[in-house]
Amino acid sequence: MFDPLCSVPAAPDLAWFDAGEAAYQARLGVPLAYPPLNDHAAQRAWLAGFAGAWAGTDDPRPVLEALKPALRERGTLLAQLLKQHDPACWLH
Repeated sequence: MFDPLCSVPAAPDLAWFDAGEAAYQARLGVPLAYPPLNDHAAQRAWLAGFAGAWAGTDDPRPVLEALKPALRERGTLLAQLLKQHDPACWLH
């Protein structure tokens, strides 16, 4: 069961970087693939994985535009990512 207060993914072999990468690649659409609210270290690692996966493709969208649909059902998480991690510092 996913514990939103836990700072590691619920899947034993899944690191937050890997979870972010998987979220971009749409391999995982379950709660354990997304970092908990207020865990900025987990969010940073997840975002790095997401952006890294995005950078390895020919996706013409800026990474922020790729992130929005991935988090469309997780508005609070998206808001925290935007507040805590300046999109100007993300890959363009």
